[in-house]
Amino acid sequence: MLTAQGHEVHVLSCCNEQEERDFVDRKVFVHLRRVIQIPVIRQLSGVLKLSTLLELITGGLSNYIEYRRLHVDFDVIEYPDLDAVGWLFAFLRKKPLVAHLHLPTIMSSLCHSGDEVAATSRNTQWSSLFERFSVRHADAVTCPSKLTVQKLKDVGWLGKIEPVIVPQCLNWSDWQSTAPVENTPPTVLYLGWLGMNKAPELLVEAISIVREKIPDAKAIFVGESLEYRNGLPYIEWLKKSQPDLSGCEFAHYIPHDQVIDFISSSRLLAMPSWFENYPMAALEAMAGGRPVVTTSTTGIAELIKNADAGQLFSSGDPNGLADVLLPFLLDAGHAAKIGRNARKAVCEVHDPDRSLAQREMVYQQAIGNFEKRRYITAHK
Repeated sequence: MLTAQGHEVHVLSCCNEQEERDFVDRKVFVHLRRVIQIPVIRQLSGVLKLSTLLELITGGLSNYIEYRRLHVDFDVIEYPDLDAVGWLFAFLRKKPLVAHLHLPTIMSSLCHSGDEVAATSRNTQWSSLFERFSVRHADAVTCPSKLTVQKLKDVGWLGKIEPVIVPQCLNWSDWQSTAPVENTPPTVLYLGWLGMNKAPELLVEAISIVREKIPDAKAIFVGESLEYRNGLPYIEWLKKSQPDLSGCEFAHYIPHDQVIDFISSSRLLAMPSWFENYPMAALEAMAGGRPVVTTSTTGIAELIKNADAGQLFSSGDPNGLADVLLPFLLDAGHAAKIGRNARKAVCEVHDPDRSLAQREMVYQQAIGNFEKRRYITAHK
């Protein structure tokens, strides 16, 4: 959307175990790089058992070094809070900066555990420190979710920052070719990586309960393990820990252009996460005319409730999840009706032109704040 308005857009990704290359995707310049390796820091991290600190330092360094190697005079630099990839940009403050609140580490820890024990671990403390620094030193901060902003304010993480709520940009017309809900079997789609915060095991348990009334009901899990649990990749732990996997299929990773095929073959989307900021997977399913069943602790819960676009249930409750799945799986016509509400809500709230205008406004705000700060510093 930005390139259609004449903006030049670059996306830089520094990640281990990826092929280094440059390409153009729909007029956006994409630069894939690996994280730099610093033996001294790695050795020190091993002695002090601070692997997370190592990742934070090298991740931020890598992004800044590779940005400089692009030799592009950017007007604005935007980065997410997650993993503090922008901490060095925030420290140097040589360009207008926009920080995007995705999912700070402290939020995931607090919302999953239900207590503050996990949130006070050494690794979590380092992550939170770096992430908070990168956000608080930006010239503008955005977030798609009012819920995320409020929770961060409640724990004092944001300080005096007032993030701008900018809806996710979704070109909903790309999802109009999704097959009608009426023609689908009683299938639930799980779309996203497999990890503790996502709680896929709750859907496994819920489908087991549902199949007592609908024997041919099933759930398809699309996504790779990005975490370990009890020493196993999450998907392996899931298969080993759950007594009943009947009705569950695991598709692992798929290219994004195949997501529409899985949405077309499913009746609804389930997101049993302990917490979600504002998941794109839910928006894509809604644009495809699918109801969304999710927890009340997701940023999109308010939209789903107000638009009658699905159902909400309490985090960590497989019986509650089974209860809200049943009406949709028993009645395809009901699922289609709620799916139409979902599609309408996405088209209205997440109109691409509206999101684009708000994002351009934030960029201008960041540039103005940067110039003001530089002027004040020069005249002290």
